[in-house]
Amino acid sequence: MKFIMNTSIIPNDGLFSLVTINADEAKKWAQNNDWVSAVGHPGTAEVMTTLLGVDIPPNRIQVTFEVGDEALVFKLDCRLPEGKVLDAEELRGLPFTWKLLKRVE
Repeated sequence: MKFIMNTSIIPNDGLFSLVTINADEAKKWAQNNDWVSAVGHPGTAEVMTTLLGVDIPPNRIQVTFEVGDEALVFKLDCRLPEGKVLDAEELRGLPFTWKLLKRVE
């Protein structure tokens, strides 16, 4: 299974690989549309939709990885103040990286 996520959380036991990928690689990964959105925050889903060029619907679900599962992750490279919820416009101004998270064992 493939997911799109707005955090690099490891939701269950296993051996995982997390690597940084560039924007072109992230767009290519998302273009297949063979993934499930696990982006729970509407503002983040909106920003990811714009950046990736595909519709990322907000979808607050619990994800569990089986061996071979992977996720494209939008990872903020800064820590937000406690309790702060950002809208799409605020998110656009923050540093982030694209990550590919895979369960390898």
